[in-house]
Amino acid sequence: LRELAVHARIGELSTSMLAERFGPQLELLDLRGNHHALRYLNDLKRKVVGELLVGEPRTVGLLRACPAIQMPWWDHVALE
Repeated sequence: LRELAVHARIGELSTSMLAERFGPQLELLDLRGNHHALRYLNDLKRKVVGELLVGEPRTVGLLRACPAIQMPWWDHVALE
C-alpha cells in the first residue's frame, strides 16, 4: 500500500489509526476534503513517511477507506 485517501467524514481517531498502521509505508496520504485532519496534522506528519495532501476534495480516485465499513479499516479497504 503506497497511497491512501481518507474519506471526509472519517474522524480523528480513525485517521490516526490508519496513519499509524500504514504510515511507515505510505508515499501519499490524501486528506483532501477531510477538514478534521487539519486539527491534528502535525501528529499525522510524524506517522506518515510520505506526503500528506490537504485542502479541497480530491477528484482522482485512490485506495479509499470510508466510514461505511467496520473497524479495523485496513481489513476492509476498497478500490475506487
